[in-house]
Amino acid sequence: VLCWLDADVELEPDALRRMADYLGASQCDLLSGFPRQVTRTWAETLVVNLIHFVLVCYLPIAMMRMSRSPGFGAGCGQFMMVRRRPYFDMGGHASIRRSLHDGVALPRAFRAAGYRTDIIDAITLASCRMYRSASEVWNGFAKNATEGMATPIGIWVWTALLLGGHVMPWLLAGALLAVEPLLTTL
Repeated sequence: VLCWLDADVELEPDALRRMADYLGASQCDLLSGFPRQVTRTWAETLVVNLIHFVLVCYLPIAMMRMSRSPGFGAGCGQFMMVRRRPYFDMGGHASIRRSLHDGVALPRAFRAAGYRTDIIDAITLASCRMYRSASEVWNGFAKNATEGMATPIGIWVWTALLLGGHVMPWLLAGALLAVEPLLTTL
């Protein structure tokens, strides 16, 4: 078993054993854990905390687990564990050397080679503070979203869709509550 961690990831004392146990139980070849994201600034809190939300809402996890299609490949480069033989058989990190985002590229490469991947919520195993300012948040997510969506324009399309579906209803509800007293007086 091989494991990769970003330098800013802090593991709980038994994290590697528990991750390896899950890797064995799941019978997958690559397991990616999404750590608890530590945030302190408004930009971090607003954006970074959406990682788990977007993952759960937009990745059909049951289908991802049933399929080996590369399109369902997802992961978090902050904390990944793989079985050694499949890793070397599929070409390892050399197979994704042009990628800026191993969290997406490595699971897709595993799947393209016919191997199984899985993801887990690793908030009880690890924590990470990815960014420390609004500019770091923007630059990091722009890089990840651009590669994850395959086109630079994709980030704007998905941002508009996410805002429209998750923020606009709250804004409209607030506006209706503000306008409602005016309408009843007419």
